[in-house]
Amino acid sequence: MTRPLPDLFDLTDRTALVTGAGSGIGRAYAEGLAEAGAAVACVDVDGPAAEETAADLPTDAVAIPADVTAEADIEAAVEQTVADLGGLDAVFPNAGVGGAIVPLADHDLADWDRVVDVNLTGVFLTARAAARHFVESGTGGSITSTASIYGLTGSFNGASPAYTAAKGGVVNLTRDMAVSLAPHGVRVNAVAPGFVETSLFADVDVSEEEMERFVEEIERRTLLGRLAGAEELRGIAVFLASDAASYVTGQTYPVDGGWLSV
Repeated sequence: MTRPLPDLFDLTDRTALVTGAGSGIGRAYAEGLAEAGAAVACVDVDGPAAEETAADLPTDAVAIPADVTAEADIEAAVEQTVADLGGLDAVFPNAGVGGAIVPLADHDLADWDRVVDVNLTGVFLTARAAARHFVESGTGGSITSTASIYGLTGSFNGASPAYTAAKGGVVNLTRDMAVSLAPHGVRVNAVAPGFVETSLFADVDVSEEEMERFVEEIERRTLLGRLAGAEELRGIAVFLASDAASYVTGQTYPVDGGWLSV
């Protein structure tokens, strides 16, 4: 018998783990998943921010301080999630940093390493820890990474080489993991947000005037004429974690206000 459509999006009795859950897109993911009924492990390098998110959720939630670039941290986060919340069904490797906006010739190696470590290696380590649990437990599950429109196209100003390289890596890593994990009943997808009003903008080392021009140019180039609110990413997170996406794997979903259409 066909299940009622609303039931397909119901995450009651499911458990999700979200990295970078202390703010921005990660917090929005956690809020959306909890609203759909899931228990949520809120993982963030900023422990108090993770605790604040967890405290605000309407379902069971735990806060786990962890650095996604540290193997031991993220392996322990998965283990703690299973121990504290009784299982694990959906994992969101989301933690990210913005990095410098500078021309290639001026790009600093230390900044390159930091951005790639968090935005790509962190996704790999989180997904690997999740995969080990899913394969060993035989339960199946889903992994939904946060990529970016800059994983699907170059930056419009050519000044984000580390970020675009890392996010492009996430897109193709998603495909490869989908192939590897399909026999184990694990779906792997990615979300490619456009420009979102998050704290990543605060990381950019430019003047207020330069930032205003930057945002104006983004809004001009975006079909819907504005930046996204982080809360607008909740729906895609719930969809990809739910049975509504039971036949979806290996895909990257732009949520970009039409950026990639022109």
